[in-house]
Amino acid sequence: MHQNFHRKSLLLAAVVVPALLAGCAAGGSTSAMGVASPPTETTSPMPPENEMSPLPTGSEMSPGATESAEQGSPKAAVQGYFDALKAGDADKAVAAYTPEGLAAVQGMATAEGTDALTKLYKEMLKEKDTATHKIEEAAAAGDWAFVRASSEKDGQKMREFFILKKTGNEWKIDRYMNNDSS
Repeated sequence: MHQNFHRKSLLLAAVVVPALLAGCAAGGSTSAMGVASPPTETTSPMPPENEMSPLPTGSEMSPGATESAEQGSPKAAVQGYFDALKAGDADKAVAAYTPEGLAAVQGMATAEGTDALTKLYKEMLKEKDTATHKIEEAAAAGDWAFVRASSEKDGQKMREFFILKKTGNEWKIDRYMNNDSS
């Protein structure tokens, strides 16, 4: 268990922090681009870019997307999650997570584990989800992957970031975080 936690911590540090810094620094303009120090040569726990398997980016979310040739991909797993939200199905949304999954949803307490996730999604889905979702980027390396998406509901734009873990032949959400992009 301790080794698994350590691996997740390294993955989160290697992927989430730089992604959030890049997103926050860019902010739609170049005025904040100099805030972070210039890149330096470092050793990353992630494989080199040419060993990662990129997935198509910028695809609109549609009800039939999970029936595509990408079924079984990290992107399809996130699409299934979005479909569950649209259907108002909290149990299906929670089933998209690993048993130890964690969701850090803006404005809500962090939920970790199936029971906490079920409580979170039952609360969130009291109102029908009318958001539109778009997957911006997805990549996999071994049994881990990330998906970056965006959504918009009633004029509010959100950034969404998923870390997925392959369990058997299925990709499951292990960590999810969103925040306001404006």
